[in-house]
Amino acid sequence: MQGIVRANANYLQKIVDALSGYGINLLEYKLARKDVYLNSANLSATFQRMLSEPKSKQGAEKDIHQFVVLNHILFSNTANLSASVFAKEKIAYRPELIIPGKKALNKLNEVRKRLEDQTAITPEPSKKNLASEEIGTADDRLIKEQLDFIYNLANDLEKTTNAIIG
Repeated sequence: MQGIVRANANYLQKIVDALSGYGINLLEYKLARKDVYLNSANLSATFQRMLSEPKSKQGAEKDIHQFVVLNHILFSNTANLSASVFAKEKIAYRPELIIPGKKALNKLNEVRKRLEDQTAITPEPSKKNLASEEIGTADDRLIKEQLDFIYNLANDLEKTTNAIIG
C-alpha cells in the first residue's frame, strides 16, 4: 500500500511540476508512470492473494478493495491530466490553478505518513510563471476541474486508509 501511494504521489508531482512551468525530464516522467503501473499490479496481486485466504484471516477486505479502486482511479485521472498537459507547449499556469494539485500531494503525503512511509514527496514551491494565462479559458477550467477531482480522490484515499488502519 505504501508503494502505490508513493508512486502516485511521485507521478502527480511530475504533472504539478509541468503545470508550474518546471522543465520535466521525459525519462523521469516515464519512470514515474511505470512505477505506478508496477505498484498497481503488485497491489492488485496482493489483494487477490488476500481474498484467497480463509475468511477468518482476512481483515477489512471492503476497505482494502476501496483503497485499490481509489488508487486505480487516481492513476487514471492523473494520466488523463498528463495527456492534456504534455499535448501542449510548455507554459506555466497560474498558481491558483495548481493549488488543488498541491493539496492532493499533501493529502497523499498524509496517507504515506499514516502508512509509515517516511519518504514523503514535498511539493515544490511555486516558481514565477513563465507565461501566465487567464484562469477563465476552457483548458484552464478543465485542468482545474481535473485537479479538484484528484484532490477529492486523495481525500477519499486518506479516509479509506484511516478506516483500514483504524
